[in-house]
Amino acid sequence: MIGFTILGIGVAMIVLPGPAILVIPVGLGILATEFVWASRLLKTLKMKFQKFKEGDKRMRPSEREEEYFARMEFVNKKKVEEEKHKKLAEQEKKKLKEMHYMRCPKCGMELIEIDYKNIKIDKCSECDGVWLDAGEMEQVATMDKTGLDKLFSVFKK
Repeated sequence: MIGFTILGIGVAMIVLPGPAILVIPVGLGILATEFVWASRLLKTLKMKFQKFKEGDKRMRPSEREEEYFARMEFVNKKKVEEEKHKKLAEQEKKKLKEMHYMRCPKCGMELIEIDYKNIKIDKCSECDGVWLDAGEMEQVATMDKTGLDKLFSVFKK
């Protein structure tokens, strides 16, 4: 009878404050002296505790699981790093654009934009270099000889 009482107190301690994990095995130990079922239950609990304590391989993740989780962790960290690099690259590109916008690629001085027949031509204020943006060379190439002569006359000193 005392075994049932102690076991009942241990079960109550699961929800109430107290050392249920210690009291329940004590109650089972007392009951195991009288009942076979309590003895079997106590042995099962001892074996499970021992396996848990020793780190039974069935309770640990397999090598494939560990490899999977390690790979997933790497992939996630790599994505975070790529996002950081992308953000830094965008900031760097913006900074360079602000620094070099409308500057001569040869000498670094300011470019003067001249609009000639809907073609925006950039001319350096210092070295007199002439620069075309993407697609403008194709527009110049379609001009006839007189149009090209007039274009070049704009840049003569």
